[in-house]
Amino acid sequence: MKKLVYGSLIAAVVLFSGCGGGGGGGTTDTTAPVFNGTPANNTYAVAEGSTEVATIEVTDDSPVTFALGGDDAAAFELSAVQTRAIYSTTLKFKNAPDYETKSTYSVSVTATDEAGNSDTKEFTVNVTDVPFGFAASVPSTVSTVVGTAKTITLADNGEGNDTTTFNLVDNGGGAFTFDNNVTVTFNPGSAGTYIATVRATNGGVSVDKNITG
Repeated sequence: MKKLVYGSLIAAVVLFSGCGGGGGGGTTDTTAPVFNGTPANNTYAVAEGSTEVATIEVTDDSPVTFALGGDDAAAFELSAVQTRAIYSTTLKFKNAPDYETKSTYSVSVTATDEAGNSDTKEFTVNVTDVPFGFAASVPSTVSTVVGTAKTITLADNGEGNDTTTFNLVDNGGGAFTFDNNVTVTFNPGSAGTYIATVRATNGGVSVDKNITG
């Protein structure tokens, strides 16, 4: 009878030992992503006509997602996240800003990791004025009759910081052609309204101007 009791006791001890020890789990992540290299006063400057503001980087032990906020969030977008040791996203304007329309924007970026930890940085984006005089030789209108070509010569007028180059980015359904980077020819096949877009670039800054024919 004692042997049976002893054997039952041993079995109970083994069973208890096998079930124990389950309380020790991994540590809980409570550390929020850390923003890296943000500028003084969290302020960026962007030339009007440009869209890219900055690359936002954070450090975290797990993948990070980014979200926009702030008064002017609707004016911005974030590019795809770079998945590496440091997670990054590029803050951009959806449309190129115009200094004369609005010169200061407020936007925030929130970084959140897989554990739900997050941190938010609020940024000010100042738009700087750029003289677009280098695009002055691009006219806004041109007219001709069907069957007669009208040629416009584009010229670098010396304004801006560099040599001005021109490109035809929209040929108005084929009614406009571009030759030697300096002449635009309007030769419509039928009566109607045609709109072409010429891009003038100087010193890394580009401006698009429409020509209506």
